[in-house]
Amino acid sequence: LLIRVARQPAPSGESDQADRQQTQDEKLIALRALGKYKHPECVETLLYVAKADRDVAVRDRAHDSLELVVGRKLPNEPEALQAAVLNPQQQPDQNFIQRAVGWMKVGQ
Repeated sequence: LLIRVARQPAPSGESDQADRQQTQDEKLIALRALGKYKHPECVETLLYVAKADRDVAVRDRAHDSLELVVGRKLPNEPEALQAAVLNPQQQPDQNFIQRAVGWMKVGQ
């Protein structure tokens, strides 16, 4: 059900503002919930929405949920995003402390 809600198309231009807002709210809630599941269908849906949706808020929510699922920071560009999600061998970025400790170990 979450996947179906997340992939639903935006209401037509003839719809009133309340219908458009309700559809957007439903999609945002579904995308946030999908970020809690590592199932391949969920990841595929999040990737699809992050690449294809016209609404910036919906794309951003899908991107944030994808980052939660894969456990690392992802690029914003659609092509790079797909490559990063489909190529899990990449090491996650190290934070400042991890880099400093690694640098100190090399210098010894």
